[in-house]
Amino acid sequence: MYASVLPALKIEDHLRLLLELDRVTAYAVRKKGCQDPVCKLIGKTALHDGSWLRKPRGARVPEECCERFSWCCQTCRHRVMPVSLRFLSRKVYLGAVVAVITAMRCGVTPARMRVLNELAGVSRETVKRWEAWWKETLPKTNLWLGRRGAFVEVKTKELPLSWLEQAKGSAWDRVLHLLRFISPLTGGRRCGAAM
Repeated sequence: MYASVLPALKIEDHLRLLLELDRVTAYAVRKKGCQDPVCKLIGKTALHDGSWLRKPRGARVPEECCERFSWCCQTCRHRVMPVSLRFLSRKVYLGAVVAVITAMRCGVTPARMRVLNELAGVSRETVKRWEAWWKETLPKTNLWLGRRGAFVEVKTKELPLSWLEQAKGSAWDRVLHLLRFISPLTGGRRCGAAM
């Protein structure tokens, strides 16, 4: 099922949708201003643009979809990095690519690994690191521990595939829903509003 999603990530419409969702979240965070108690006390909470361009891998990404939104407080100079549906923290591959390739890796054969490498240019070692993140790191996060009751039938040793199989909708809708779920893990320490 998810083999059909990865080529779809090359369609600019999907990336532009993720960009627009990220933009809405980022500007909502900017509108709230700096949440530092000192800045709030003195009434100077304006956030200035501190965004930068990333070079995500795994799909052909239009340049306008490469901007990582970030804000900087005019007073305390702390960076406020909103959550993102496109980028998973410091990973260089797009979040959707990480989710889909890791899901496709379940039951991987040498032939399937070659296909994954051709589709997204990802090495076996990178995919193994992603698997470790989904199966070992994610289940230990406060995000997962706080919401795992909603995922009774999800097997943590088969993430993200077991999560995607439990979701409803088209393959792309399931991936988008998964990206929304993990988005609180994509922002900085002062990420502002989660989605």
